Amino acid sequence: MTKPERKRKMRTGVTHFRPTIAGYEHEKPSKVEAMMARVNLRSPDVLSGGGGGGKSASLSSGEILSAFAGASLAVRSVDSKVGANLTKEAIYRLAMYKHTGEGLNEIHAIAISIMAAIARRDGWLNAEADGRKGGPDGPLARAALTAVLDVCYPQRFVDVSASLWASTLGLPGGHKDWQRKWRSRYDELRGCLQELDSAGEEQINRRI
Repeated sequence: MTKPERKRKMRTGVTHFRPTIAGYEHEKPSKVEAMMARVNLRSPDVLSGGGGGGKSASLSSGEILSAFAGASLAVRSVDSKVGANLTKEAIYRLAMYKHTGEGLNEIHAIAISIMAAIARRDGWLNAEADGRKGGPDGPLARAALTAVLDVCYPQRFVDVSASLWASTLGLPGGHKDWQRKWRSRYDELRGCLQELDSAGEEQINRRI
């Protein structure tokens, strides 16, 4: 094999998941840990990841993989937003992060895709995703990450004030932005993730 041929073969690799919905393109998060430091409501347990209150805090990644191997999973309310394939992937990725602390980048990217689908349906994405509010560290991306943590660690998000939610998501309009617009958006995203979590826990209970 010649040197140019070797180079061509070496270029072949895995393409990162990049959800693109209605003009919003989000690359696989590369700075999630830094973002977590701003959205975790100052909880050391949230920063550590894993063991978020599911069936067991000591399940291995192999056990999770075994529980979902060959499974046909669906959540119709989420399927209708992002499609059956992404829903199935989301159930698995959320369970993996919740029980092992692995794969936060992957479930964060999927949560962004779900929220972008909600935004497209409700017609607010283009108004929010400008240079000041959009991007990988904007409110949409922060809301997606926070909702994942909220589902895995609900005890850490009890009695959070509107002002703290606004600060957590980096809303320019402060608590008014949260109360008027983002609270309903966030609640819908969290509801979708909660349904995915329930489906994942049922699957784990059947197999393990």
